[in-house]
Amino acid sequence: MQLSEDELRAEQDNIQFLASMMGGDLDPEVARQVLRKHNGNVEKAADAILQGDRGEDNMWLSSQNTGSTISPSQIPPAPTARVIDLTEDDDMNRALQLSIETSHSEVHFGPSNRAPDPAWQMVPSNVGVNSAPSQEDQHLNEAIRASLKDLPLDEPDDPTFEETVREGGRPVALRPESPDLAYAALIFQALFHIPQVREQIALFQLPPVDEDTPQESSARTIMNMVEYFVNLDLAQLSTLVDKYMLTSLQAQPLNMNMNIANLIEYSSEFLRSMTTLIVTHLNSQRGEDEPESRLFYFRHGTAEYYPNVQRKVRKIQDDGSIVVVDVGLENLPNDLVGALSANLSRYTDTSAAHDVIIDPSDVVIFQLHYQRETSQSRQPLDTFVYPKTIFLDQFLLSNVDDVHKKRQQERDMKAEIANLATQKEALTQYNNRDSLTELRSTLHYYENVAQAHGDSDRQRRIVESCTKLRLILTAINAQLEAIDKQIEKLRMEQTRLFDSPEFQNYRYDLRAVLVHSGLPGRKHIYSYVQDVEGTWWKTVDFTVTEVPEEIVLSDPTGLHLNAGPYLLFYSRYVPPEQLKVPIKWPSEFAESVEESNKKLLSIVPPEVAAKAKIPTAVSPNV
Repeated sequence: MQLSEDELRAEQDNIQFLASMMGGDLDPEVARQVLRKHNGNVEKAADAILQGDRGEDNMWLSSQNTGSTISPSQIPPAPTARVIDLTEDDDMNRALQLSIETSHSEVHFGPSNRAPDPAWQMVPSNVGVNSAPSQEDQHLNEAIRASLKDLPLDEPDDPTFEETVREGGRPVALRPESPDLAYAALIFQALFHIPQVREQIALFQLPPVDEDTPQESSARTIMNMVEYFVNLDLAQLSTLVDKYMLTSLQAQPLNMNMNIANLIEYSSEFLRSMTTLIVTHLNSQRGEDEPESRLFYFRHGTAEYYPNVQRKVRKIQDDGSIVVVDVGLENLPNDLVGALSANLSRYTDTSAAHDVIIDPSDVVIFQLHYQRETSQSRQPLDTFVYPKTIFLDQFLLSNVDDVHKKRQQERDMKAEIANLATQKEALTQYNNRDSLTELRSTLHYYENVAQAHGDSDRQRRIVESCTKLRLILTAINAQLEAIDKQIEKLRMEQTRLFDSPEFQNYRYDLRAVLVHSGLPGRKHIYSYVQDVEGTWWKTVDFTVTEVPEEIVLSDPTGLHLNAGPYLLFYSRYVPPEQLKVPIKWPSEFAESVEESNKKLLSIVPPEVAAKAKIPTAVSPNV
């Protein structure tokens, strides 16, 4: 049989429709054979295919524009029909069993992920597979652009004259003379915004220094640190430029073209150097009966549980100051508390071990260690969640026995949730296909495509099939809704396991966050810090801007570049009224800063000086 060009084009459109109706699993030559068997009637052909017809008895099928005959032996075996004709009761019973029971046999519902519609526009077969970015690529590119859109890529390298004055209560930016120390400046600024650190630095007994005291000496370093803290608190300058102080604190130059792993390594070393210096000096000036400082360092250990054996505690000799938290690994929670629970508890078939804090510190610093795997990079990613407030009671040795019981409850809940998820999958998936969607597609076919063509018996069967299919869908949806409610209930119980007064005595509030965009350059690392009024500020190089708290807690920057927040600074709760009490700084530094402020404001234009908030220097009682 020879077809005209117009007839061939019309036939090709119908073949594409039939193939799409079957989810792409129908061989085009089979569709052509069945279509020609029914003289080009697409509805009859669709109905025949859904009932298993492969047109094997059609001996006049000819290929496009050739006139050559294709025998049935040359046609590849057709797949089993994926839409079941429910006009027979046996099929209906089989469909009910497949849809409602939690186990499946070989038969599988429906052809596609969308309802058949002759009006669908198909993609021409001659379009190259690489002619346009995939949807995943587009989403990835959009996400990266969105995450970087607020970064000041083209800002000037120095503030303008008008920008040299600190406006209102805006924090002072600390800017190193060397760009390779930008990471250390952000850490120093973050530590300043922790109230307990400010309070302890103000209590330092200043060591004697003179003009001959070298910059790298511990005495000079202590003096420099205190002087910079006073300036960060009281100075009217918007930016402090550092030349020696960070180096004296053993900050090592970091090439800003290096990746986040190097940034974290250098940051950790600098943090340890600075916290060690502070704690060492505090302990050197304590009285004989005073305990050692727990400003940064907590004593920790491991509680071990074995059957029929009393709980054992193995102490760790070295005190901790930084808690490393793995982020991005599959099967690890994507929030701080969940990740800590997973990182700090380990189980075998016969034992359990929990890493616990024996003596807590005033400040806790979490270092986020990103380990997103390559296979995950193309999957939807969520920002790592860290709360404004965290209670560390569930990680203390004093509560470990109660926590151990609750952790077991938590594991049981997770196992039950996993079992419910398996049941849900059995209702909706089969052979990696969405059987529920395909069941809806089957219903759509009988409601919108199948026609009786004047056959009253056929019309009756179509109506009955539609009714039965609706009953099946209703039954499945009812089961799915019940499963979802059970899962939601269990998850709510999980979140409330430690939501009780006995686990809310050690409250820690977020004070600062350091973020890396994943791109090179000092302007691609920045900080969020909170002032005594509760306002959050973002510091990028010398630029300081106010930001809402929700941005601080959900910044997506670096998400698709294996970067993002990398240091979280928390400290013990301080009442708001206590936060606002002015720090009593050493008089020699406070008076010097006050004098400098007066000189600065005397040389700037009056309209610039009017924006400044002139601080009142507070000297300690003598």
